[in-house]
Amino acid sequence: MRRSRAADQQAGNTFFLSGVSDADPVYIGLRDSEHRAQDRQLVESQWIRFRRFCSGEAARFRSEAARGCDARLWEMSLGCLLLDNGHRLEKPTHREDAPDIKVVGPSGAIWIEATMAERGQGPDAVEEPPVIMIDDATTLEGAFSADGIMQPFTMVTAVVPDHARMILRYAAALKAKNAQFSKFEQRGYVQAGEPTVVAMCAAPIPNGDIEHACLPDIVKAVFGLAEAQYVVPVLGASGPIDIHASPRDKITKQSGITVPSTWFSQRLAPNVSAVIFFPYSPLRVHDARSVIIVHNPCAQVVLPRGTFRFGREWWVTPETSETGRLHCYGWRDIPRWARGNTIAPIAMKVVVVAERFHRRWQAAQDRLRRYRKRGRDRGRGFRVP
Repeated sequence: MRRSRAADQQAGNTFFLSGVSDADPVYIGLRDSEHRAQDRQLVESQWIRFRRFCSGEAARFRSEAARGCDARLWEMSLGCLLLDNGHRLEKPTHREDAPDIKVVGPSGAIWIEATMAERGQGPDAVEEPPVIMIDDATTLEGAFSADGIMQPFTMVTAVVPDHARMILRYAAALKAKNAQFSKFEQRGYVQAGEPTVVAMCAAPIPNGDIEHACLPDIVKAVFGLAEAQYVVPVLGASGPIDIHASPRDKITKQSGITVPSTWFSQRLAPNVSAVIFFPYSPLRVHDARSVIIVHNPCAQVVLPRGTFRFGREWWVTPETSETGRLHCYGWRDIPRWARGNTIAPIAMKVVVVAERFHRRWQAAQDRLRRYRKRGRDRGRGFRVP
């Protein structure tokens, strides 16, 4: 006999609860909207997989999700992403105020604390991009003639993100989680030598996915970097094309208070081994191509590179006692079957070599076709079938 929905809710088999009076609007839309049936099915399938690993009781997790949907969806989606990439999870044995996710690796436990980067309040809040009119009429009132007839115009969104305000929001979330990990260590939840990772989702931040010169804002927020610039040789000069970024160790708020942006380069967040950053909705994290992982070289416990083999991985290698070089490695082109073992770097090289060979082969074919078209293949040994 098929179980009723109420029986499934009581047994904890469904993620959504009915009859919640003060539910989050996002939660209500996912639960009740007929247009969100595919997203609702995705959430329910993730809950079946993650409910035995969530921190605290499953009933409490679902109740908190009804009032803070995005935060719990991010935690659950991240756990399923780790499972998809071959990581083993365990349910934390501590109380509800312990870290959200426990990953069991070859060297021990890795603790992950999930958080949402909020838009903030006041003059330093990240605002929605303005809507402008492209035509002679630059305002909605000017779009109508004197007789009330609407003039043709186009409404577009002016995407001019304020990167400084975004960095302020990321810094606030990182500061709070660094202090929280310190409390976890004092209470004995996190043992010595266990890496601690902050998983930050920037879904509430408008245009949080926009990058300048391929340098994400989360990287600038922890290493004290300003906007990046490309260095290109000109006028016949030879040399490599490089990317340079001027330093920016702090950001000044509207009130005059300065906020540091050197959390990973000045030992300001020693309790954070790395940051897992995702700029989109938690329901899209299963794709993992837009995930950014930033390592903290000044952490008390350093997270080994390649621990999480998805998205883009950023780290610093020291060059002198005071400087280092920033590196980026993309795991997005690695087949999923190769991410969980030691042959992933070899697989990456195979992909790069194959693409390079294919481009050269295509270029050679194009040259041969041009020779044949011009009639230069006769007597020169060029024969194109």
